[in-house]
Amino acid sequence: MTRRKSKPVATPTDLPAHGDCYKWALDWLLAHHDLTDAFLVHGRPTRTIEPYCQFGHAWIEIGEYVIDHDKIMHHSLYYSVGKINPQHSTHYPMRTAFKLMLQHKYYGPWDGVDAPNSQATQEKR
Repeated sequence: MTRRKSKPVATPTDLPAHGDCYKWALDWLLAHHDLTDAFLVHGRPTRTIEPYCQFGHAWIEIGEYVIDHDKIMHHSLYYSVGKINPQHSTHYPMRTAFKLMLQHKYYGPWDGVDAPNSQATQEKR
């Protein structure tokens, strides 16, 4: 009998910093600039598969609903499933988000532990 080697489990530092969510969310917000109640949100959901760790993420909120790429769901369900702490999420109105993108010259994150210049990010490197 041949024994297969098990795959190593990724740790939070092995995971990519972020995919295209920051670009997608800001592009979506800019394309729908007429929606005055839409906000770009940066937060830290928890992965629902191994490794169960938090990660930086961006999505759109309009009223009680969240748009995340191809998913639309009620705000309370999205935060519950993702184990998102609303106090650790930053909401940006469209104009503010656009100004921050121009100022920093990237799509985000701009604040918090996932921002390239944050103390926590510097300690990871």
